[in-house]
Amino acid sequence: MGKPQFLVVLLGVVLVFVLFKFGNTIPPKKQETPVAMSMPSGLTFDQYESIQLKTAQDSIKTNIGIEKNKLTQNGVTTEQKSAIYRRIADLWQKQGNIPLTAYYSYKLAQEKSTKEGYINAANNFFIAFTEQNDTLIQQNVINFALSSYEEAQKRGDTGDDLKIKIARLYVQGTGEPMKGIGILREIIQKDSTNVPALVELGRLSIMSGQFENAVQRLEAAIRLEPQNAEALYFLALSNEGLGKKDLAIKQLEMCKLLVANEDFNREIDEYILTLKNK
Repeated sequence: MGKPQFLVVLLGVVLVFVLFKFGNTIPPKKQETPVAMSMPSGLTFDQYESIQLKTAQDSIKTNIGIEKNKLTQNGVTTEQKSAIYRRIADLWQKQGNIPLTAYYSYKLAQEKSTKEGYINAANNFFIAFTEQNDTLIQQNVINFALSSYEEAQKRGDTGDDLKIKIARLYVQGTGEPMKGIGILREIIQKDSTNVPALVELGRLSIMSGQFENAVQRLEAAIRLEPQNAEALYFLALSNEGLGKKDLAIKQLEMCKLLVANEDFNREIDEYILTLKNK
């Protein structure tokens, strides 16, 4: 496997681990529901749900049918609808379907119309985007993620954690990567000590081949948090990109000590062996 391909694969491996180990992982969105659902790219959530129901467990299928029938009854209150959407979201979660769990958390947020509800929906869509990349519905996962984020913002500050996730979504999931980079730069301008934003900017610099910029961001993050394994890992990749093989290997070995995860360490060992054999 050549260097660029290997680097991309390993980045993917570590990102999955980093999200699990370090991230507060839950999904994002876009604009208004009617707009997002009418998008011609991919399936709507209703179409996607119909497909998923065909292979769902019988108990899940039956219970979802019961709950959805309740929505058609006359005089259903907002509180009752909220409870129904919450139960359907829980049922899809038991089925292991993250996009539909996120979708019904969005429906719940619409009923409650609170910042917290839309933040929860946005986080859930982000998980669907990063962990369950189903091309049948991925475009609307992105649309609804951005919509949830926008709705949460209208109701007050969403916090930097969600902003960083949305920035990643813009960069990796849309044709507007500079919007994501702009969000991260705004965070850094307000707080130059925001380690997650520094690490994310460093990661993006690696992806675009700007290794010197990546080193600058990541070294700043490590000065603030010397035990940050994520920053150290990406710093090693940056130094490898700059041709500093020995330094990269040293940093990867240090990263193994901090992470102490068997699967992750195995990937690191393979990467180090590749570097030594170059």
